Amino acid sequence: MAPSPVEELALLDLERSNKGASKQRRDQINNEIGTLRDLLPLPESARQRLSQLQIMSLSCVFIRKCNILQKLFNATPGTSSDSPCDFSQSLTGFLLVTTREGKLVYISENVTEYLGHSMVDMKTQGDSLFDIVDKRDHGTVRAQLLHGAGEVDPDKEVAFFCRMNMSRTLKRQAGFGDVKVMHVKGHFATVPGQEPGTEQQVFMALCSPLITPDIKESLIQNNTMVFKSVHQLDMNFIELTENGEYHLGVKNEDICSKSWYSYLHPEDIYEAREKHVQLIKSRHEMGCMMTVRMITASGEIIWVNIVMHVRQALLSNSDDPVILCINQVISEKEAYQFKVQGQLFALYAARSPDFFFGS
Repeated sequence: MAPSPVEELALLDLERSNKGASKQRRDQINNEIGTLRDLLPLPESARQRLSQLQIMSLSCVFIRKCNILQKLFNATPGTSSDSPCDFSQSLTGFLLVTTREGKLVYISENVTEYLGHSMVDMKTQGDSLFDIVDKRDHGTVRAQLLHGAGEVDPDKEVAFFCRMNMSRTLKRQAGFGDVKVMHVKGHFATVPGQEPGTEQQVFMALCSPLITPDIKESLIQNNTMVFKSVHQLDMNFIELTENGEYHLGVKNEDICSKSWYSYLHPEDIYEAREKHVQLIKSRHEMGCMMTVRMITASGEIIWVNIVMHVRQALLSNSDDPVILCINQVISEKEAYQFKVQGQLFALYAARSPDFFFGS
């Protein structure tokens, strides 16, 4: 039975009313999101490019950051509530703060130098650490974040390796893989809650790139724990940088023509020789990595993670190939991690980027 004219008018009024209410709700939502966008602590040009989903994602991250960091630092004696100066450029990696569940709290802006993503891009793509960690390492990272939940020892260091995704731009520039291996080192801290028993735990870490033959010079030039050395194919020293002089306690002119093996701990000579032979037999197509102990001029033993690879005609007065070593001085605890986990990334294809020899 067809509706009467009166019923048709009533239905039409109801439809118009629903459309009007829907438009009013949409306008209200748009206004609220616009207000959130204006409150974001970002440059105006960056705010204008954000979609509504990105605005809401960033808002969640910034609110989480303010709530957690304010409680954390206010609860620490001797800390100031003033904003700290930007010291990220002096670090050997980027800073990361995340909850045990992997929710992002803070990422320093120099993350762009290491992964290519801007801080804003990373937070708008998602608010989880797992959005930037390679899927193959999700289990490793999750296990580290959840290990010892409920028991926080601020003096206990947590460290592990994982692969992180690079931006498309950096992939094109690097021309080598889609991920970068990062050494994540930090500790857990407890954030006080409003009520007893509502404390929250966050993981505060420094993420540094694993030093490989393809790493950019700019990422290690400020790292005083890294030095470089040039060797003949038999591993006799040709040149040692200033950082190397400091760590080994010997001048460049005094170490030239001496064998690298004479500075190795006797127990590590066999492994070093195996890697050295492997490098030479690879017809210079591969680089290799090893973690060994070196003996300084004063007799002190230091742990060093070394990446070595062959370069053709690096010296202007010779056409002979040389072996270039990038040496990273590490702690004994880190040495164990490098030996166990670093073997996953021990071999790298040889490349020829603009990697100049400096101090």
